[in-house]
Amino acid sequence: MRKHKTNQGLSINYQRPESSNPDQSSRSFARISKRHINELSERAYKFANCWFKWSELLTSESNTDLEHMVYQVAVPSPLRRLFDYRPHLTKQAVEPGSRVIVPFGTRTVVGFVLSKTFESTIPLSKLKLIIEILDEEPILPQEILSLLKWSSDYYHHPIGQVLSTAVPKKIRGHSHVKTKIKIWKSLDPISNSKRSLVKNAPKQKALLELLEKNCLTKFDIKQAGFSINVIRELAAKELIVETTLPDLSTKRFKPIPRENPRSMVLNDEQNLALDSIKKREDDFQCFLLKGVTGSGKTEVYMQAMQSQLAKGRQCLVLVPEIGLTPQTLNRFTERFECPIRTLHSSLSDSERLDSWNMAREGQVGILIGTRSS
Repeated sequence: MRKHKTNQGLSINYQRPESSNPDQSSRSFARISKRHINELSERAYKFANCWFKWSELLTSESNTDLEHMVYQVAVPSPLRRLFDYRPHLTKQAVEPGSRVIVPFGTRTVVGFVLSKTFESTIPLSKLKLIIEILDEEPILPQEILSLLKWSSDYYHHPIGQVLSTAVPKKIRGHSHVKTKIKIWKSLDPISNSKRSLVKNAPKQKALLELLEKNCLTKFDIKQAGFSINVIRELAAKELIVETTLPDLSTKRFKPIPRENPRSMVLNDEQNLALDSIKKREDDFQCFLLKGVTGSGKTEVYMQAMQSQLAKGRQCLVLVPEIGLTPQTLNRFTERFECPIRTLHSSLSDSERLDSWNMAREGQVGILIGTRSS
């Protein structure tokens, strides 16, 4: 006979039945198994009961902690400090980087939660409550918050105003982050017979090819050099359709191949510049390419971006003025097989918020804009 003790102190015997009667042996083992199962079940029930009570205790402690939680909120005001508020009545936890509506003097304002603590220089009973939580998750990640805090300290500017300026105008108020704007996209798939409808219409064919690569707003289409009549003609031929952005995929863009057949052959100076950039592509480093117009600086930029996009990273391209945005958009759309968006002051508030959201969520690989982006 072998005897084995489990971690719970329960002994289980392994013994060959002495009886030659198979039926009797089976009944004996059945009785042993049943007894052991009963003991295990009883222990499992006690353990589950203890766990339930412990979980209940943790939950009540968590709720108690939340009741004494103090949120430090930055509001858009000239005052260079944070303001303490008690949690919302729903006792919903709020993470730093989220927007909340709070009472501020005789009015209500939208502020950003920067931190949470259990201490305040003001008695808890005198602290005002958060009126509403606008964001289910932070719209400013920790890295961006750290950068904005540094900017506030370095430039001696109130943190609340810095945070407010860092987000699109549309969500500086009570609006939700997600909005629906109208965009144009090509139908998928397009049959050869349908495609032949634009065979002798170069403008329509060019716009169709553009929309097959990127979904664009009416403004972006006009900026790319196409009239409203071209849009209408393609829509009438049922080659493109107008829809809203939330209906599209919200997944991160897929990394592109490392090699691009559209890349140009670089000269020695371009290769030297590109190699220097690639050596530090995983670190933060500033580079200045100095060359006359037409010397091939943009090609170096593009090939440096290719390796970053192949790793699933995003690229921000800044242009000196809005007037250069359309030609830059066309050039980059022809080169890269990834979603591209623009961000500048000529866009409507909804369009700016849309581009900002797509960049924030990693849906676009390249964002083209002016300094304000």
